[in-house]
Amino acid sequence: MTTAQIGYDKRFIMVTNVLYPLGAVVHTVMMLLFIAVEIPQVVYLNLGSALIFIIATALNRYNLSTMALILVISEMMLFAYVGCYYLGWESGFHMFALLSIPVVFLNTQLDMKIKVIMVATAGLIMSVMFLGYHDILYGTIQINPQIVHTVHFGSLAVVVTIMAFSAHYYATSVARFEVELSRSRDAAVLDANTDKLTQLYNRRAMLDVLRRNIEGEIPTDGHAVIMCDIDNFKSINDHYGHMVGDKVLGKAASIMKEQLRRQDAIGRWGGEEFIILLANTNRDEATTIVERLRSSIEQSVAIRPEENNPVTITFGVHHIVHATPLSDCLQSADEALYAGKRAGKNRVMTTW
Repeated sequence: MTTAQIGYDKRFIMVTNVLYPLGAVVHTVMMLLFIAVEIPQVVYLNLGSALIFIIATALNRYNLSTMALILVISEMMLFAYVGCYYLGWESGFHMFALLSIPVVFLNTQLDMKIKVIMVATAGLIMSVMFLGYHDILYGTIQINPQIVHTVHFGSLAVVVTIMAFSAHYYATSVARFEVELSRSRDAAVLDANTDKLTQLYNRRAMLDVLRRNIEGEIPTDGHAVIMCDIDNFKSINDHYGHMVGDKVLGKAASIMKEQLRRQDAIGRWGGEEFIILLANTNRDEATTIVERLRSSIEQSVAIRPEENNPVTITFGVHHIVHATPLSDCLQSADEALYAGKRAGKNRVMTTW
């Protein structure tokens, strides 16, 4: 089953979860009205219909929506046929059979051939009722014609109201479900693009960001691509454990993300290494921003807060002013990073 089908099934169940109890209420009211006018045959007919809608509601709750649908369609056909038999064509009971058509086609679990067969059967039953009862205006029960006319207008009002309500509720359900689906998709995309430990972009997402910016049109000030790596991180893990190492990574990532601008992007490249894009940034601005990041981490991140053992980080900065292959940018930034490592760490190295 496709995602779209699952979505439509959910909407269908949302609608029928309201319509089936509503059907039980409608038949209960009709039952009381026919008790008042003393027509016991139609009282029992509505009692049976109300019970069927209650059963269909229960089946829906247990995810047996197709079984519930078949039961309800059968009820609509039988109710229309028997109602016309007792009260005649003029009663308008035949119109209840029309409710089966939208209900059938809103369900996506049924094969189209089955839908056509069900609707054709409904049409056949309507034709039989018309041929058999259209000349028998007032049915087999002798009652006041005025009551039959009243029932006709009541049947018409009920059918039109239920159809209008179904359309309205289905439309609102679709809108509500689309919002939920959109949020779910956004959450799934965010989850797929986010590094779980640092809550930054992961490597794949960051590569997409870099390609869009570096290999396309470059603004006048250019872009800066920065590779950075926490100094002596292996020693932190070896001496203090991976839990402490994870906290250091998370804290460093949080500080850098907070200090970057809206147009910038940062991701975890792998291990203790990060990659940053400073968009629409000239060389002087890039140097200033990266130096601020380096200083903030040195001042704010410690292996253990109670000890005087600050965490440091080394940056390699490469600046571009025209479209450049991503691999070349990454290699240049990486070379600058390791030049900084060889020069003593805890510094900003540029390629210019």
